[in-house]
Amino acid sequence: MSEVWAAATVAAGASYYSAKESNKAKKRPGYITEGERFAVDRATEIADRPYQAFTGSRIAGLSENERTASQLARTGQWEARNYLTEAGKRVSELEDFDRSDLSGYMNPYTDAVLQPQLREANRAYERNRSSLLNSKAGAWGGDRVAFEASELNRQHGELITDITARAHSEAFDRATQLWSQDQDRQLRAADALRTVGGDVARLNREQIQDLMATGGIERLLKQAELDFDYAQFLENRDWSIANLQPLLQALGTAQAGERNKKPEVDPMAQALGAASTVAGMYFASTSGTGGSGPKAGG
Repeated sequence: MSEVWAAATVAAGASYYSAKESNKAKKRPGYITEGERFAVDRATEIADRPYQAFTGSRIAGLSENERTASQLARTGQWEARNYLTEAGKRVSELEDFDRSDLSGYMNPYTDAVLQPQLREANRAYERNRSSLLNSKAGAWGGDRVAFEASELNRQHGELITDITARAHSEAFDRATQLWSQDQDRQLRAADALRTVGGDVARLNREQIQDLMATGGIERLLKQAELDFDYAQFLENRDWSIANLQPLLQALGTAQAGERNKKPEVDPMAQALGAASTVAGMYFASTSGTGGSGPKAGG
């Protein structure tokens, strides 16, 4: 029996030594340990950093053209409105013919046309009357002269009436024409003011649209610059974090490879297994001899 335990002990010792040496050979590689230590140090350094705020601008403000367009939209309408207001005033000043006073148009005409005609007619009348009185006084007597003088007065009166009536009629026609021309000029002036007001409003609108379009492009370019600056800030701030990621991935890959290798053998368990095997083989060989196994106490 002592031989059996001796054999089992020898087998167990040999198995234990073999497993221990095998486990020594399967220790984790040094580069993994060093990589883990470096990663922890770097992560600690990153975690201890104070908060770093971005001090630049993130949103581009209105461009100069957009501000000009905004100002023009607020104030440019007043210029166009002034033209339209003046046009409305001109239209409101247009007169109805029935209520119009044409004397202002007639008087200058009558003064310029009627009065010279009346003066010429009166001078002709005086010449004819003097001639009549001088030529007829001795030949015909007073009655004949009186009759012809009366006829001359009648003709002169009719001439004055005709001249006056014709002059007033011409003055009225002239005044009507001048009044119509003035009203038409005033209406055209009002229409011109209205057109200018509309043109100013249209030009302002087009200018505002152009300023907004060009200003919008300027603002987009400025926003692109701000976005680039912010992206550069993030890249610089997170550069060490980005560099840590490949190391962590490499360590993860190496650790996974180590885990997939054959698991370590427990030396004690392997030794006990070897001893049990030896003992089992011994008892199995002696059980078939009909009582030739070891005796109690042997």
